[in-house]
Amino acid sequence: MINKMKSEMEVALKQAVEIKKKKNEEKAKKEKSKSPPKKEQKAKVSETKKNFDKKKEEVEKNNVEEARQKPQMRKGYKTPQISEEKINKATKIATETIENSIFRTKARTAYRFEKDFNSLKKETSKIFQYLKQYQPGDLQNLFKDSQFSAD
Repeated sequence: MINKMKSEMEVALKQAVEIKKKKNEEKAKKEKSKSPPKKEQKAKVSETKKNFDKKKEEVEKNNVEEARQKPQMRKGYKTPQISEEKINKATKIATETIENSIFRTKARTAYRFEKDFNSLKKETSKIFQYLKQYQPGDLQNLFKDSQFSAD
């Protein structure tokens, strides 16, 4: 009886070992089918890198081409150059306009009168033209209510 039990146990043990081997083999097959061998993986990675590098080069070429085309689009446009003669003429016209505006308007306050008078101080002909605008009574009225005295 003991021998019979031993033999049954040995048979059961052999079956268990065989089942375990089969399971391990199936696992190995599944793993192999899921992931390709390392050589294949390396080949795929290098292929992906090559594709990436190609795309990167294409993008860089496109950017360079666009950069080259932009100046060509603006090729006909030139920044206008202003000569010194035109600048001098414009400043002369502007100063004359400002000076003439002083002659057009009479000062309503003593402060304004003094400011206009001081701006024309160096040029006696312009001071004379400026003072011509006023009647003698106008100047008295300007200085009447101010802290300045009309001497």
